[in-house]
Amino acid sequence: KSSGRMIYKFSPGNNGEIIISNKKPGAFGPQNNIKFGLWVFGDLSGNILKYRFGVDSLQNTIAYSDTLNWTGWKFRYINVPEIAAPGDNLYYGVSLVHNISGSSEGEIYFDDAQYSSSITDVKEENQVINDFALYQNYPNPFNPETIINYNTAASGHVSLSVFDMLGRLVSVLVDEDQRAGHHSVKFSTADMKNLSSGVYFYRLKAGSHNSVKKMILSK
Repeated sequence: KSSGRMIYKFSPGNNGEIIISNKKPGAFGPQNNIKFGLWVFGDLSGNILKYRFGVDSLQNTIAYSDTLNWTGWKFRYINVPEIAAPGDNLYYGVSLVHNISGSSEGEIYFDDAQYSSSITDVKEENQVINDFALYQNYPNPFNPETIINYNTAASGHVSLSVFDMLGRLVSVLVDEDQRAGHHSVKFSTADMKNLSSGVYFYRLKAGSHNSVKKMILSK
């Protein structure tokens, strides 16, 4: 998988490190203009986010990405030409280091790890605007709430709705004009007492684009 959630708690007085292994291969080397990026849902903890890489079975490189001084989804990337050697390199996962001035516990989400030669910096946001895309919700299965992320390629009217197995409308999450770029919305069933466990579908429509994905409610 290239997505996940990290719930962490550092021991008092210790500058520890938490690692979530998540192998994703990518061929790159010093001669290539390659970048590695990841969508991260920050928690304002002030702790240090790093990415761990290696060649074959050697987890020999830890690259600083950012300090978690934001909340919400942002795309954080690093330049990787200097990491390891040309060939098949592995992204091993997210590494979170306890900053001496950071929170001792918290929770972050990450999604859509990717290598690219076309990721470009956007002022102060370190964010990339991709083509139209609807991502798998996380967590999945879920109860009572889950996060749905999506990209729109152009500004315009966007709708995001949830349906049951019979095609009946369960909830309208988005129905408005939005700017192009990355968006995130929470779907909660906390107030839907009659909603049963099972498979549901969420559909994103933006301009001429249309995409549907499946999610599972497990009560």
